[in-house]
Amino acid sequence: MKPAAGYRPLAYSPRKLSKRPAPSHRLFAQRGGSPIVDWLRAYGREIFAKNGGKGIGVIGLCLTGNFAITLLADTFTLAPVAGEPSLPFGITAAARASMAVSDDDLARAQARNKAGVPLMCLRFSNDSISPPERFAAIAAAFAANFEGIVIPSPDAGWGIPANAHAVLTENFSDADEHPTRHARDRVVAFLKERLG
Repeated sequence: MKPAAGYRPLAYSPRKLSKRPAPSHRLFAQRGGSPIVDWLRAYGREIFAKNGGKGIGVIGLCLTGNFAITLLADTFTLAPVAGEPSLPFGITAAARASMAVSDDDLARAQARNKAGVPLMCLRFSNDSISPPERFAAIAAAFAANFEGIVIPSPDAGWGIPANAHAVLTENFSDADEHPTRHARDRVVAFLKERLG
C-alpha cells in the first residue's frame, strides 16, 4: 500500500536503533505493563520532536497490542490502535480480562480518553489468544471514546478460519469487501482523521 499524499514514512538507521536497549515483554504480568514501554515512550517523543505535527499514531499488534493502550497515557499519542491485544497470556479468568497496563498509565490513558482521545481496538470474535473478556474490559475502561471492530470467525464465506488472530497481518485479505480489508481501511481513516 502506498502512503497517502502528505504522509511520509519515518525511517531510522539500524545503527541508531541498535544503540537502544533491547526491549522486553512480560508475558504473564496482569498489571504493571512491560519494560519496553519506557523505550517506546522515548522513541515516540523522539519521533514527535523530530517530525512535529499534531502527534503520533500507535498500532500495537498481538504481543504489543496493549502498548497502544499504555501509550495513550502520553500527550503525543493521538491515534492509538490496539490490534488483537494478547498480553497477559489468558491462563486464568483474571488474566483473560486484564490489559497488562499499570494503574498509573491506565488512569492517565482513561483521562485522555475522556478528554477526547479515542482508542480503536480490533479482534476476531473466536480469537482465544486475544480473549473476548479482555476486549470487553478495554471497551468498558475506555467507553468514553472507544471504537471496537470485531470480525466474525469462523466465516467460511470469507475464508476466515476459526483460529483467526491477526486482523491486519496473517489473516488479512485485500479482497474487495473482505471484513479485514474494511478493518484496515477504517484504521487508515482513523489515523488520517486524528493526525491529518
